[in-house]
Amino acid sequence: MKESEYILVIVGGKLYSSKWMKWEIDGAKQSDVNLKFAAVKIKTGNAIPSGLPNDISMAERFEEDKIIAALNKAKKA
Repeated sequence: MKESEYILVIVGGKLYSSKWMKWEIDGAKQSDVNLKFAAVKIKTGNAIPSGLPNDISMAERFEEDKIIAALNKAKKA
């Protein structure tokens, strides 16, 4: 993670309940990592996992242009 600029969370149907996703999100927020957060929903109704920034840059559809736009607007947590 320390070598990356972004974390892109792909929001699937059961992601909100994954303990591993919480671990990844917490790790990405560490001051020595400091990644920009973006997410993309596979389906519109999928729940966002807890711990993501409230103002996360979100692509509502899994389409290349939507994902690129979300990455371009991503901010650090």
